[in-house]
Amino acid sequence: MSQFGHPRGIPGRMAGWVMAHRGSNRRRNRWAVSLLDVQPTDRVLEIGFGPGVAIAELANRAIRGQVYGIDHSEVMLQQASRRNAAAIRAHRVHLVHASVDQLPSFDDPLDAILAVNSVGIWPNPAERLHELRRLLRLDGRIALASQPRCPGATDQATVRAAQQLQDLLTQAGFIQIRTETLDLDPPVACVLAINPADGWAPRLLQPVRMGAFDAVAGVATTGFDEIDETRASNRQLAELMATIPPVNVVDDPVKIREDRARGAGPFPAPVRLDEAVDRTIPGRAGDIPIRVFTPEVVRGVFLHLHGGGWTLGSAANQDPFLAALAHDAGVAVVSVEYRLAPEHPYPAGPDDCEDAAAWLVASAQREFGTDRLVIGGESAGAHLAVCTLLRLRDRRGITGAFRAAQLIFGAYDLSMSPSTRRWGDRNLGLSVPVIAWFNDQFVPGRSPEQRRDPDISPLYADLSGMPPARFVVGTEDPLLDDSLFMAARWRSAGSPAVLEVVAEAVHGFVLYPIAVAQQELARGLAYVAAAVRNEASDKFSVVDDPER
Repeated sequence: MSQFGHPRGIPGRMAGWVMAHRGSNRRRNRWAVSLLDVQPTDRVLEIGFGPGVAIAELANRAIRGQVYGIDHSEVMLQQASRRNAAAIRAHRVHLVHASVDQLPSFDDPLDAILAVNSVGIWPNPAERLHELRRLLRLDGRIALASQPRCPGATDQATVRAAQQLQDLLTQAGFIQIRTETLDLDPPVACVLAINPADGWAPRLLQPVRMGAFDAVAGVATTGFDEIDETRASNRQLAELMATIPPVNVVDDPVKIREDRARGAGPFPAPVRLDEAVDRTIPGRAGDIPIRVFTPEVVRGVFLHLHGGGWTLGSAANQDPFLAALAHDAGVAVVSVEYRLAPEHPYPAGPDDCEDAAAWLVASAQREFGTDRLVIGGESAGAHLAVCTLLRLRDRRGITGAFRAAQLIFGAYDLSMSPSTRRWGDRNLGLSVPVIAWFNDQFVPGRSPEQRRDPDISPLYADLSGMPPARFVVGTEDPLLDDSLFMAARWRSAGSPAVLEVVAEAVHGFVLYPIAVAQQELARGLAYVAAAVRNEASDKFSVVDDPER
């Protein structure tokens, strides 16, 4: 198999012959080229051109353009040069012996880039893709095709390969990521993406569209390789929750808060870091406490709204995570200590979050030296983040102030979405009785229909004008449908939406010491970091400004 990764000598020439003449390879390469939509005058680069089959197909399409190719094998250079000799003599095809970490220079930006079954052997592929972005013109296209050839490769191997390619492209800053599949044995996945026109890209990871053979994956888009560990963690969690009275049974928010503060609940006692600064900002009902983390270099500001069912939690309950976000993503983090139910039911919490967001919009440049803002939260915090964006638009005429939203296992339908209603009493951090208790603390005395007020359940709101958003949820979360439905409505309203569904992850899974939690935290950091790297000059609009 090594000869197919780096062909050399006589075995390499034989491997090249196989690659060029295997019918499935030729079909795969023609299909991948067709997805790139190469135009007659395009400038196209193939990385890892092998025996030159795709190069020939590219040259047939870019008849008045230029086709470039690099490959780290001298044997493949010789074979591809023979196969494309006429186009090389016509100066339409240019092949060089080089590797992806030693890219040649190009006089002008490229229109498209292709790589077929080669990304897996690149050193530091995320860095290489970031470098390739600089070679592409704005709105340029990239296609990464993968057909696992390892012994015993299955449909799921292709699913995982596609997910890995999507992750790499999002880390590198590409947008409009989508996956196409070709029904071979094993199937081929081709992940396509665009180099953003405005020079930036939040992590716009789309679900893997793998066709009929994706039945095993279901709605999940990630977490397949870690599923055994995730299931084991779920079993341990179920055993733990069986020993702790659920919040609806205790029915004493003050006691529950006190127990959790000292680690007597399902989680360890919160770790508080000295680097956080506590201060207050003005709000309609009085001063609002905030907790701030400020890195040495501030590229943006993340407005964080904590979870806890609008009843529990605190701005100081996730210091290690917020500190990592600040330092790794280069953002000042402002976590809001909004008022909690039932002492302060709706609309107190949303009011505080709206006021904090409005303060940040007006003060970020003065306070932190930047107006690049991102908003986000977990669970009830994700709900409050969406409500805050809607309130800014509807009550203050502010749109575009926040460049992106990070929305982790949020609750968007307080009348209960289908997945919630069907969940039952099984308690993996949430159950129907627990969710009902939280909802009753926040919006007491309201019927299900009244709870569909868009200011309470943003799933029912007009979602036009919202920023790009990233939704994350696990398949073992009663709130699964909340994220599925909200992401769909977000997109249908014309706003970019990412939906990442983690196989068999529970509500709050990022709090547990498992691989999918670490992966999600890393992806979340990358998303926020990418959002605040946005160099676009667009400012938010004041809808009711008579001068506009």
